[in-house]
Amino acid sequence: MLREFQRTLLHLRRSEAVCFDAEPLLQTVGKHLDLQFPAEQQNDTKEFMDKLLDRLELELSDTTALDVVKKAFGATTAEIKVSGLG
Repeated sequence: MLREFQRTLLHLRRSEAVCFDAEPLLQTVGKHLDLQFPAEQQNDTKEFMDKLLDRLELELSDTTALDVVKKAFGATTAEIKVSGLG
């Protein structure tokens, strides 16, 4: 999954094309992330990013590139449950 994600980011950064075929990325994501819906359908953005970053962290855990990803995204996530709303 890491390679397909890299390919996508490189294309978006370097290409002057007005469109991008995301099918290879969607197929790869569909195989590796446990999303609520198929990857080519609408999914919750937070859920998608959490699972994507978790997967990237897993794939990069034994490399020096993990620090690069943490620096690039530079954040941590937290979930807060609030009762009584509603």
